[in-house]
Amino acid sequence: GRGAPPSFPLTRTLDPLRARAEVRSRVRPPDSHADRIRAIITELARLLGGIRDDQLEGIIASAVYADRVSGSLESEIDAVLDRLRPRVVFFDSPVDGGWGAAIAAMKRRGARVVEPQHGWIGPGHGAYNFGAAMSRPELSAELPDELLTFGDYWSDGLRYPGPVTTIGKPHFEKAVLAAPPLEERPREVLVVSSVGEPGKTADFVIALAEALPTSWRVRFRPHPSERVTQGERYARLLGVPRVTLDDRTDVYEALAATRIVVGVASTVLFEAAGMGCRVFVRDTPYVPFIVGDLFGAPLEGVDRVVDSARAEGLDAGSGGPDRDSLWAPGSIAAFRRWVDERGLQP
Repeated sequence: GRGAPPSFPLTRTLDPLRARAEVRSRVRPPDSHADRIRAIITELARLLGGIRDDQLEGIIASAVYADRVSGSLESEIDAVLDRLRPRVVFFDSPVDGGWGAAIAAMKRRGARVVEPQHGWIGPGHGAYNFGAAMSRPELSAELPDELLTFGDYWSDGLRYPGPVTTIGKPHFEKAVLAAPPLEERPREVLVVSSVGEPGKTADFVIALAEALPTSWRVRFRPHPSERVTQGERYARLLGVPRVTLDDRTDVYEALAATRIVVGVASTVLFEAAGMGCRVFVRDTPYVPFIVGDLFGAPLEGVDRVVDSARAEGLDAGSGGPDRDSLWAPGSIAAFRRWVDERGLQP
């Protein structure tokens, strides 16, 4: 009915296809293009500069793997598309994932390919900013027909050869509406990891706990990729007074239970702002390309973070960026309108 959320029967995932393609490519290896791939990537690295030998080898290995499985993977995708004939495909991160041939195959069969935003995108993200050449049909055929973004902030910062539509993020919007007011949350600072330099990060967390008033605690949230090894990577944080490792699966639960968030440069900082938290950015070379001065000037060292927090009062709410610009409200209704406008109702 009209009051029900949009739904798409017979939804399928393409995840198992890559595994089958990998097995086939091992049983019957295709002709190798490894030497040509190495030569091309090595020349590109020379032109770009600043790429270490170990990084170069990793890039080459990834490209050789992608080439090895590409033929089998395309056959798998063709078989699924011929069987299902989808009208719309929501594709997670295909622009920067080497899925051009799959996207073209879907579009040839009449499917509308849509990429919902899944993380940080902006002017510094090469996969979402294209020159005029990508508007040519033979090239745009391998890009999604449309991008759906979290808010106008993200849409306005891209150069994409197709519609870029602000939708919002329903799951996050529900979490924001369910979160308690800032003044009812524990006096807690959440420090979010960005994987790099675990030793310096641990030093920062310990120093922060020592610098804050005794009524405040620090909770450190490892990056999801660090969960398995967090006990070893951050062993120094275990047992430190007023420091706790955050083991919650859902980052939105963690954000809803804190007042201040400190991080380097990640989507979590934008989500923290949407949740009403005060956000402080630690200075690193990545900051200008991801968050810039959106949350104020980046800060170096614990003293700068604590002094800045005290300046307006530790218990003060966020005065940061326009939250509606980052996270468009009314996302479920916006998605329903989008479905109707594109003629995608079942």
